[in-house]
Amino acid sequence: MIDLETTFRSEMEGMLLTASWAEELKETLCLTGVSQVWKDQPNWYFWLAQGPGPFSLQLEKTEVWSTTGSEFNRGLFSLRLFPYPHQEVFSRFSPEEREQIQSEHFDHTGTPEFQSIGRIPDNLFHIGVLEWLLDQRQGTSALIFESLTSLRIRSTEGRPAGLSGTKTNPAPDLGRLIRDVPGWDLGVPFFDLILCLYAYYRKQSPVRIVLTRSPGFEHTLEKDGLLIERKAEGVWGLAVLVCFAPLGRSLEKDLPIQQQVEAFLGDQSPLADLSFPQGYHPETAAQVPYLPINELWWSLANKTFSSNLSSTCGCSHE
Repeated sequence: MIDLETTFRSEMEGMLLTASWAEELKETLCLTGVSQVWKDQPNWYFWLAQGPGPFSLQLEKTEVWSTTGSEFNRGLFSLRLFPYPHQEVFSRFSPEEREQIQSEHFDHTGTPEFQSIGRIPDNLFHIGVLEWLLDQRQGTSALIFESLTSLRIRSTEGRPAGLSGTKTNPAPDLGRLIRDVPGWDLGVPFFDLILCLYAYYRKQSPVRIVLTRSPGFEHTLEKDGLLIERKAEGVWGLAVLVCFAPLGRSLEKDLPIQQQVEAFLGDQSPLADLSFPQGYHPETAAQVPYLPINELWWSLANKTFSSNLSSTCGCSHE
């Protein structure tokens, strides 16, 4: 039986190790550091030049999706951001998150001290979700990013006791806004980085990009610490699917890619659904709202950078 956690850990580490050998690639992508987090769940920290803070990507769940003629390995990752205190977006995180960042639990790199990792609640600092679909038999893959335009939490009274759980019910009192994080805008640059790294690592490029939009929601923090979900005016839920295929592959009636799209959409209608059979085309790319299309997603698949010595784990941040 295939160990899917090992599969996704190996794919991620292979991608990062390949990047660690190429200084020119890291400079092109403004990637200043990557570090594996030594814990039970596969987890990595990323530092970007001029970024709002270190990103944390953690594998949360794996499963197999079986469809007619295809079998996808699915990895679900949580994306977190530890904002630097001097960044403007820092004030938009919750009081609890800001206190954690400025406590002794975080070191000079902006990430949790090793001995304090278990003291940082898992439900803090979240800005989005990444999914990775692998069809190894067909040689196709897809990457998905999903978030809200604003990740809001309101409190019905003073300082919250903590973010301990969720339940879904209408909340009559909107309460005071204590968290208003632009999850989509913060997460898109990181998703762009992952797409670039994957294109270079696998020598594949995007062949189809699908984007959906749905009404968003926010949470109200109750006295007992539970989060109540309610609809939010002016907030959108956005999700984008980027399908990759080997260079030169014919995409006419490509069943695995179509199945990826169908699984992603479910019963939703796409806000944008564009194909790139001949590679990057600026006029086509301009038709995708909410997501800046990067020509590097295509050009890096054809690029080979000279290797530089690096550590075997790919770590480079001090």
